[in-house]
Amino acid sequence: MLKKILFFCFVFFSITYTTAQNNTSAISLEKAIEDFNAAFNYTPYGNSEYLTKISLNEKRNIITLHFQKSKPQILLERIDKMECIKFGKDDAKIRLSSNKIGYCYCSSDNDCRDYFEFDKFNQAALDKFFLHFGNIIDAWKQENKIKTKGLTYAEKNAKMRSPDFLWEIKEGKSVQIIDIPKSDFNYKSVKKIIGTTVKVGRMDLNNDFETYRGLIKTAENELMAIDNASIIPINNNIRNTGTQTIAANLYETSDPAIYENKYFNFNKKLYTVNKGDNKIEEIDFEFRKAKTIIEKDLNEKIIATATSNRYIYFATTNGNRYSLYFYDPVTTESKMLSNKQTDWLTYLENAATGEKYELYLSSFKDRIEIIYSVNKINNSTGFSAQNRKHYIVFDEDLIVRAVHTNSRINSATDLLKFKNYGITYTGFGFTKNKLLMNIYKDETGKFHQLATATYNPKTFSYDSIKTYLLKPESMTTEKIFEAKGEVFAIVSFKDDTYSKTKRNHLYKLNEKGQLISIGNLGKGEENDLASIAIMGDHIYIKSFSAFYKYTLSLDYLKEIISYPENVIIPSDLYPSKDGHLIFRKFAKNPLGPSENMIYNWKTETVTPITQILNSNKDFKDTEDPFSKWISTEKFNYVIKKTNEKYALYKIDINQNLAEQVQIPNLDYLKFKEIITYAYSININHIFLKVKYLEKNKEVEKYLVYKCE
Repeated sequence: MLKKILFFCFVFFSITYTTAQNNTSAISLEKAIEDFNAAFNYTPYGNSEYLTKISLNEKRNIITLHFQKSKPQILLERIDKMECIKFGKDDAKIRLSSNKIGYCYCSSDNDCRDYFEFDKFNQAALDKFFLHFGNIIDAWKQENKIKTKGLTYAEKNAKMRSPDFLWEIKEGKSVQIIDIPKSDFNYKSVKKIIGTTVKVGRMDLNNDFETYRGLIKTAENELMAIDNASIIPINNNIRNTGTQTIAANLYETSDPAIYENKYFNFNKKLYTVNKGDNKIEEIDFEFRKAKTIIEKDLNEKIIATATSNRYIYFATTNGNRYSLYFYDPVTTESKMLSNKQTDWLTYLENAATGEKYELYLSSFKDRIEIIYSVNKINNSTGFSAQNRKHYIVFDEDLIVRAVHTNSRINSATDLLKFKNYGITYTGFGFTKNKLLMNIYKDETGKFHQLATATYNPKTFSYDSIKTYLLKPESMTTEKIFEAKGEVFAIVSFKDDTYSKTKRNHLYKLNEKGQLISIGNLGKGEENDLASIAIMGDHIYIKSFSAFYKYTLSLDYLKEIISYPENVIIPSDLYPSKDGHLIFRKFAKNPLGPSENMIYNWKTETVTPITQILNSNKDFKDTEDPFSKWISTEKFNYVIKKTNEKYALYKIDINQNLAEQVQIPNLDYLKFKEIITYAYSININHIFLKVKYLEKNKEVEKYLVYKCE
């Protein structure tokens, strides 16, 4: 019966912890029960029953669980402890054990036991139940003036959320014995192992959440029993990054690989692929920890990663084929993505035939894109050809869907019209079960069309391609993109076939692939590509030498910035977290210097960055504009090169302030200069290769700066 009860699927819940919840001294018994009911009211278990609420009896010592068909009871005064079994697994359970007085649980008048269990928890639901029911236990003790020994359940729950937390240490694992109290029954026999590293027969966490009890093995393989050992588990899943804090948000490392590695963010945490050990690790430079979350055998090499809002996706190869996986941070498990589409993902690189296989993953909010390409080089002629296939995996169903197949035709008539179908570099737009894309007429790509494809669940692919002719035929789809669930296209066309200029136009696409005109985006040179930045309710578009803003909620397009035709804006728009846009411009005739600009969305004005930043006392006249900008949640950061030397600055655009990040000396090493730097978009870390002086000798060091 308990296992049925336990299936009441706390798995549907997630937990948000607050300071108030972690302070049980401020929670009354009524409030603790109210919080539990708010979190678990009408929770399903089995096929027909629900937990509707819990209630307290008149004597205030018994909790009744109100199911639709039963009302089991928990006796608060007889609970000795609450613990988690199979912690961190998808079949974890919570166990309440009785104290020496007797049973603590009754499923009926004739069925009482000295323990009970709730099972089928995921990690978030387990955390939530432990916190809320623990608050009830602590509130009852507080009301009855029973002094809590050790930590409250809220404090224990906080410890449970530590990445190093263990309820049990399994046989064969190594631990370092820090201390054993003299009160331990076996102290005289075991005191000699204090300070040493030993293997355990098995150890379990005590109710104080500080010490462990169980069996340990000495170097002579002798078994010893311990009741209250303070230990440090030797966790093979956690390694030391070798970093040390040298200033606020600044760390020094002796490992050059930290500078050279590629990183990515997921759920506001930093990750990297450890190629040597074939692992994906969660990195915390401040606490010197690299925690393994995904590990594959060395014969299955991790070659690519991507993230959505919910999962980490990664691809591997064993030299014969590619495999795809997703990692779920809730269950902490990785599972393979497999259906008929993955059979195409072979890896059969052959030097004799000149075939080379490659696979890439790209990240989106609700999905990832997979690009699988086969390059074939004719060894005698040197001619090369590429066959690319595209796949999509959505978080909601985790199905590998084929997006496109070369040489797809709809009819014999189409075969006469088109030599080849393919997707250009601008990609796709998605609305529900429709794929919107641009395709081209022939291998030279002289004119493009728009097309839609419908998802077919029987084939796991988008088929039934329907094309939409653009008129005139010189029209091309320059960019397809999504914003707030709608798909837009920037389309270009020439006034005549031989023209060296083109016009841009913004369209919205509906699910039928129809173009809905929004407005013109100016005229300019044919090789000048448009760029966009999506920020909240607005789409900012750089088209030739002007900027436009399209407001989604108002369906309104307007020009906001205009430069003379000889002004070139070569780079993409770079959105800042504070809502500003950063871009670069220069004059073509005559050729002028490149200049970084900031567009202020509040005032709709554009100002050279140098005017804002050089007005700060930290800045001197600069020989070169700023090299790179890094945008974080609070500030913008810039690597500035002045007098042939790099400097790192923290920028608050709204306050017109710039503060140089000072690189400190390291003991007897004197800071000289930043040699080079590295960073990736959206990881909020900057990696610096720095030169120090040891008297007259130059020493290179690697630093990590964590942006605020």
